[in-house]
Amino acid sequence: MTTAPDPRALLTWVRAAAQTLHRTAATAPRGGGPRWQACLAELQVAPLPDEVRRRHLDRGAVFHSGPPPIELRRALERVVEQARALRGAAGAAPADPAAWDELDRSLDTLVDDEIARYLQAVRAPVTTASIFANAMATSVRPLAQGPGAGVDTLRCSSCGAPRQGASGAASTSCEFCGRPLLGPKGTSHE
Repeated sequence: MTTAPDPRALLTWVRAAAQTLHRTAATAPRGGGPRWQACLAELQVAPLPDEVRRRHLDRGAVFHSGPPPIELRRALERVVEQARALRGAAGAAPADPAAWDELDRSLDTLVDDEIARYLQAVRAPVTTASIFANAMATSVRPLAQGPGAGVDTLRCSSCGAPRQGASGAASTSCEFCGRPLLGPKGTSHE
């Protein structure tokens, strides 16, 4: 799209681009793949460096296919950025304000909505065995564990990855999926 579009046409384009990104990411092999890399290149989004990609696969959210969620977030953010640029080209007084309002609302929620949908599609299935294994591994046994017993790792409420930045310091967004860890006025997203 290169000219100021009709808001409904722009919304259709945004939704189609998001759907294509979602489908390509969800069907890519774990960590990405050539088709996913081509999507990133088309949008001019830099892929994660190999070392960072390995860290995301080893320590991030557990998923059975697709690229790291942060890459999908960056690609979706680029689509939203392009749509907002085209939205700006429409001028201050658009002909159909209700349609532009719908577009604006969709752009405001698109990235988080699509990331949630993607994580649901690629998250490793929870089985009875994994539930019991997790319960045994994380059950609190204060006397047996010694000092610091009962301290748990905080996890992202979106992807489940540990809430810790690359440097070990607290961060304002998840290193693995990019979701903000705090909502408005310091409230948690959980």
